[in-house]
Amino acid sequence: MRRLPSKFRRPRVRFSAQRITEERAVLEEYGLRRKRELWRTEAIMRNMRQRARRLIAAKDAEGEKTLLRKLAKLGLLKGNATLDDVLALARKDLLERRLQTMVLRRGFAKTPMEARQFIVHGHIYVRGRRLSYPSYIVPADEENLIEFRLARKETKHGREKEEAKGNQGQEREGAGGGEARETGEGRAERAAAAG
Repeated sequence: MRRLPSKFRRPRVRFSAQRITEERAVLEEYGLRRKRELWRTEAIMRNMRQRARRLIAAKDAEGEKTLLRKLAKLGLLKGNATLDDVLALARKDLLERRLQTMVLRRGFAKTPMEARQFIVHGHIYVRGRRLSYPSYIVPADEENLIEFRLARKETKHGREKEEAKGNQGQEREGAGGGEARETGEGRAERAAAAG
């Protein structure tokens, strides 16, 4: 079986107290579950900076335009950016573009962990597609197309159970001989129709 390459690199000094406290603060702020997620974003940023350094050294105008266009599309850079702006990017810039952070910033969730839960449970849609990956990097053009929907899971027998419950309620009303117990919604509807 072929071994896949790692998408992140662990820190060289494993038990640096300063690094651990900084990472813990970032994990809390952005609602990341593991440090591996943080290391993966650092690896992505590291690769972008390396690519920018190579382009500066090679003076490749075409490659420069391609990189800047890609980063502008992701929303990490503005329109008239340079390779120096790419080198100035930090991991927080990329963490702000994650779907989990976007859901929190747009007010769909109160906490980062609640935002993560909404995404994983399938309540968040981007461009009409349900996404279940909190680490999805939201492009700038999809930023305003994030929606929250309360998705009801459809099971094979889900509808049959609901119909069965509805029939039982009707049987009870008829079999009881008296008034059926009404809910608050039923009373409000009747009051609105009468008044």
